[in-house]
This record gives sequence, structure tokens and C-alpha cells, in this order.
Amino acid sequence: MAKYLSKKHGKGRAAVKIDLRKAFDSIRWPFIQATLEAMNFSPIWVQWIMACIQSHRFSVLINGSPFGFFESSSGLRQGDPISPMLFVLGMEFFSQSLDAELTQGKIGSFTKHSSAISHLLFVDDLLIFTPITRRSGHALRMLLSQFATLSGLELNSGVTAVTYLGRPLVMGALTSRLCLPLVDKLRKRLQCWHGHMLSLAGGLELANSVLFSLQLYWSSAFALPQGNIKAMEKAIRSFLWGGPSLKRSLHHVNWKIVCLPKGEGWPGLKRIGD
Repeated sequence: MAKYLSKKHGKGRAAVKIDLRKAFDSIRWPFIQATLEAMNFSPIWVQWIMACIQSHRFSVLINGSPFGFFESSSGLRQGDPISPMLFVLGMEFFSQSLDAELTQGKIGSFTKHSSAISHLLFVDDLLIFTPITRRSGHALRMLLSQFATLSGLELNSGVTAVTYLGRPLVMGALTSRLCLPLVDKLRKRLQCWHGHMLSLAGGLELANSVLFSLQLYWSSAFALPQGNIKAMEKAIRSFLWGGPSLKRSLHHVNWKIVCLPKGEGWPGLKRIGD
């Protein structure tokens, strides 16, 4: 897909990231019921499902004690095993509607193949691929508006970061600015640990098992900028020798030695840049 977005293979193509506002809390019950009925589920089964999602009540804690109860009029309970499945079925309605617009030619496609990818959907993360034309833009806006009216799922206009599944959507090399959320996440993770209560061996194990895997998800898709790599390794060094405050302190062992292999008798800390 990145090949078709590249300027070398044409102009005027866009990947539109759609973020839904409080998705699980705002989806409407009549929309869920209509979707289940349209998919030819058994009427008695639909009644059971609707009874499950419409029967819950909420209470407010005042000074540590529950006070009163009130009912909800929309939304799915997060943590309920059936909620993600019902939400995905609701989003299938949008997926089929988008495919219908694509078939009718109202929304353009990147390619003329019958198997052209128009969108990617992962629960409430939606990524739409479309040419930059007035016709496609108008049809997509109308489709999103109609879907919001029917389902109660509206776009979150306050989100400006272009990310998908926790990673930025970029073409080409990852810049230092886009990598800052990863650096901040690592620092926050370090600061929440009580480093002074850990031995050096414990700190090394945490760094190897948790911190290395934290950046592995990003580095599997991008080459991390050297400046950000140095910033993350600096934070890890400060944690090992100075604790969660990440203040500058005396390093008792050279960083290169700390990262030498365990098979040679050294600590064996994995380097982010390797």
C-alpha cells in the first residue's frame, strides 16, 4: 500500500485516518439491533443480546458508598466479552457501505483491480485509502455523516496525531519529532518504577524484558532516529545508576561494557540501536 501512496507512483492519493469519539460509550442500541437483524440472526437470539446490553444500571460513589442507580440509553460495557464482537458487527455495516460506494464509483480507488483495498479496520481504528478528488471527498464526508447519524459514532476532531495501531503514519524515514511519544513513554515507564528498591541485576532484567520490547514494536517498522535512540539509552542509564528520578549520577561501569554479551561474562543489556 505504501507503494501506491508514493509520489513515484502517482499524485493525489491519501490515507484518511478516522478516530471515533468514545466509540464503545456512544454506539446506539437501535443501530446494534438493526445490524443484527439485517445479518439474519435468530430473532430470539437478538432479543437475548439486546436484553444483555440494555439491562445494566450504574451507581455513583459518594464518600465511598454507592448512591442511587440510573440507566443508560446507549453504549456497550467495556470489559464485557461480547462487547467487542457486537462493536465489530456494527462497524461491518460501515465497511459494507464503503464498499458499495466504491462499487458505484462514488468513491475512487487506487487501482482498477477488483481486489483493490479501500480501507483497513481494526475495532475502532479506521484507515481509508482514496484519491484526492472533489467527488471522492464529498462522497466520503456524506457517508461518514450518515453513519454517525445512524450509529451515534462521531469523528473525534480533537485528535491531530496521525497514528494507526499506536504507530505514526509516515512515508519515508521517521523524524525525531514523530518519535518523541516513544521516548516520553519509555521515560514515564521508568519513573513509575521504584528503582532504589531494585538491585542492579533486577534493573538490568527490567530493561531487557520490558524496555527493549517497548521500542521493538516501532523499530520493526521504522529505523529509529539516532538522536531518539541516544535519548532512550540515556534514560535507561540514568535509571540503572540513579533510580526513577532519571537524574544525572555517577556511572560505575562504562555503557559499552554493560551491553557486552552475557556469554562473555558481562551484563548483556540489549542496545536499542542494534
